Amino acid sequence: MKLVKTEAGYGVPIQGLPFLGTTYSAAISTASTAFSTDFTSDAVRVVATADCFYTRGTAPVTATTDKVFLPAGVVEYVGMGVGEKRIAFITTASPAGTFYATEVQ
Repeated sequence: MKLVKTEAGYGVPIQGLPFLGTTYSAAISTASTAFSTDFTSDAVRVVATADCFYTRGTAPVTATTDKVFLPAGVVEYVGMGVGEKRIAFITTASPAGTFYATEVQ
């Protein structure tokens, strides 16, 4: 693998991700919404088209505006803890958008 040089002259290795699995999407609103499907992987890739807040947990899981903030268009990889199978999200934005979650296999 060829490494990119930084200003200090050192290479920066980047760990690649394995296969991206099923992608789920749902409308974000000002009321907490959760995916009805249990995630089966240990990591999930999330992104939204509107600023929102999200949380993960066991069903039922509820998002509030004091949870993790996710700016529109920013991709995050979220580790799913033991027993955490659901993701919930909420927005204060208008108009609302769409929340996407992709399982990382």
